[in-house]
Amino acid sequence: MENKYSEFIMLNLLYNVLSQAKQQNTDKKVNSIYVQQAIDYICENYDKNIKIGDMANHLNVDRTYLYRLFKRECGLSPQKYLLNFRMKIALNKLKDTQKSISEISQACGFGQVSLFYHQFKKIYNDTPLNYRKLYRGIV
Repeated sequence: MENKYSEFIMLNLLYNVLSQAKQQNTDKKVNSIYVQQAIDYICENYDKNIKIGDMANHLNVDRTYLYRLFKRECGLSPQKYLLNFRMKIALNKLKDTQKSISEISQACGFGQVSLFYHQFKKIYNDTPLNYRKLYRGIV
């Protein structure tokens, strides 16, 4: 019974994290149904190895058209949006779970831990491990 309860709590936390990340990333008014559907696709598939071509194929639109539309409406490329979304999920997982950096990296769609470290350092000027320690007041 306790395992079911723990599983329910974890699923609830994950749902809340995903909802918050999606809301933070969609604060701008999106006019195009294609852009909204691309954002939905990112939110549902961020943990997979997805590319703009995958989104375009899913939406049945030209890759270049989707890129331009996304860039115009969101102010950044779909790839950058995906990276930002993944990083927000990763930050929440670093703060709220005991998962290893490797597990978080995989869960957020980074094929290699080294890529995750590189992107994290580039965006936040720190490593994921240091961020976790600082957030938890260990350092």
